[in-house]
Amino acid sequence: MNLFHVMRESFSLLLKKPRIFIPNLFASLLYAFVELIMIKAFIDIIGIMSGVDPVGIIRGSLTYLPVEELLPPLLIFGGVILFFPVIGIIDLVTYSMYPAIVADYHEGRSISLRRALKDAISAWRIWLTLGVIFLLFAVFVLTMIGIFAVLTFLLDNPLCLFIGAVLFISLIVLFMMAVFFVMPVGVIEKTGVLESFRESYRLGFRHKGEVIFLNVFVILVIIVAFALGSIFGTEKLGAGITFMAIILFLTVRIIQSLMYTYIYVVNPYFYVGVARMKNPY
Repeated sequence: MNLFHVMRESFSLLLKKPRIFIPNLFASLLYAFVELIMIKAFIDIIGIMSGVDPVGIIRGSLTYLPVEELLPPLLIFGGVILFFPVIGIIDLVTYSMYPAIVADYHEGRSISLRRALKDAISAWRIWLTLGVIFLLFAVFVLTMIGIFAVLTFLLDNPLCLFIGAVLFISLIVLFMMAVFFVMPVGVIEKTGVLESFRESYRLGFRHKGEVIFLNVFVILVIIVAFALGSIFGTEKLGAGITFMAIILFLTVRIIQSLMYTYIYVVNPYFYVGVARMKNPY
């Protein structure tokens, strides 16, 4: 089984077993619902503040602020922000279900979402560690981008920006190669945290050509999904939340969810179809 066969079979799996869209679709719709609540609260805050005299606020007088009106939407907005880590955990759990789903399909077993959920929850140490590592890596990369952007501005030298771009791409590729197989190994083989990362690192660099190609493909799919979201992003709701606006907003989120589900399937399918067969655990 080669790489293109894996990509074709992953797509075929989604067509044959459409119910495997359910976990990621649930997470996406939950996120969209919470996002709509946050947008509505933000619009209410803007609407209330638009009637406030800015001169009084500039002078530091809180009497000009309609506190009683502002408090409910502010509490809702703050509560939604505090709820986002919960959504992040749900997203990690649903992502971790797909290795078990793909393994069942590849080995001819009936697909059980309940069993996949159980396997994903049992691997909580792995996906939680992976989530923390992703967060720290994102902070590190954004810091590096900021440093090179400042250097480019201060030195007025485009070379700094070029070096930063090369470093940024290299870090992304190396990082994705190292963690590409973490969840498939951890969930399917039921290994510990360190062993999952160690085996992922070994397989990632052993199959570096295919892994780099898949990562580039994944990045392109994500870019397309983001571009699709920009057609009707959250800023388009600023004029007001109407029924048709909500329907269009949710439709775009569902399409994005379908695209992300394909990514979630390709990763473990490559593991069980290529890496695992060539390198038995």
